[in-house]
Amino acid sequence: EAVIHNSSFVEEPIYITITSITENRWVKNLKAFPNPTNGILNISTSSQIKSLELFSIYGQQIALKLGSDYIDLTNLNPGLYLLKVVDIYGNNGNLIVEKN
Repeated sequence: EAVIHNSSFVEEPIYITITSITENRWVKNLKAFPNPTNGILNISTSSQIKSLELFSIYGQQIALKLGSDYIDLTNLNPGLYLLKVVDIYGNNGNLIVEKN
């Protein structure tokens, strides 16, 4: 339990109870190559990949691949993209990839 005092806004203290903390688990030895790429982007990790999600820099999901260790960027416009990788154990990893 924590007490926050902020006399400029609140006369009484505010009590906060922390109920849980989520532990982030990261994909180990995550690599993407070639990066930058003109087409196929290969992904390697220490464990089996469950899913690959590709997002624009605006956060729009562009592609989702299940159980694959590559993603095809051939038909995308040149620029930067965010790749989210999830392994079969639920670990996450993010990479910035560049399409030429």
